[in-house]
Amino acid sequence: MYVQPSLRLAQLRKEKHLSQKEAAQHLGISQALLSHYERGIRECNLSFLVRAASFYKVSCDYLLGVSMDKSNVAVDLDQDYSDSNILKGSISAAMARRLLTNSLMLLFDVVEKYNHKELSQHCMDLFALQIYKLYYYMYQAADYPQGYFTLPKEQFPYLTDISLITAEMTIKNIVCNEKWIGSDLQTVSSDVLPTIDHDALEKAYPALAPSFFNVLRNAQLAIDRKKG
Repeated sequence: MYVQPSLRLAQLRKEKHLSQKEAAQHLGISQALLSHYERGIRECNLSFLVRAASFYKVSCDYLLGVSMDKSNVAVDLDQDYSDSNILKGSISAAMARRLLTNSLMLLFDVVEKYNHKELSQHCMDLFALQIYKLYYYMYQAADYPQGYFTLPKEQFPYLTDISLITAEMTIKNIVCNEKWIGSDLQTVSSDVLPTIDHDALEKAYPALAPSFFNVLRNAQLAIDRKKG
């Protein structure tokens, strides 16, 4: 059963026994804007959605009205993962899903702050291609009919890798101003770059940052294993 996000917002606020003014202060918006969100006059953006889910300790799916499960997918903030199996190369699919889901929510919220439509699209391409490749190899291993994928088997790794490299180069072009000859993409001014150091992310995303930093450490460990 689908429930309007506006109803969920109002319901969660009332469950916390907060006035609109109090809730708006906690969520970093005006009371008038929160009123519009709760009445369905305006749709909330991703940045607000992440803040509201973190503040009310519910999942974004619940807040959007597509799930009846309130469970927040964020990793328990009271748990210390520094010496856990996550950093020793042993991680369950369920934990990987939680870590990556939280990390992507944080990362794409940061991407939104760049206010660059093409950047959002190329970031989507980068992750979509990785998911496409992973599913392809799992699908191939199960010996399903190869006609499901349009790329010839022998060309698949090369064409997908070329697309990945192109997406990555384009992102660097936009964000880092590393232009190549002939590129007409508009880069992001250094004056509008969001603050994304460790402390800033922890403060802005208290429910998501632990997952994000664990993913970064996992990536570094994977690199170190290859180096060693």
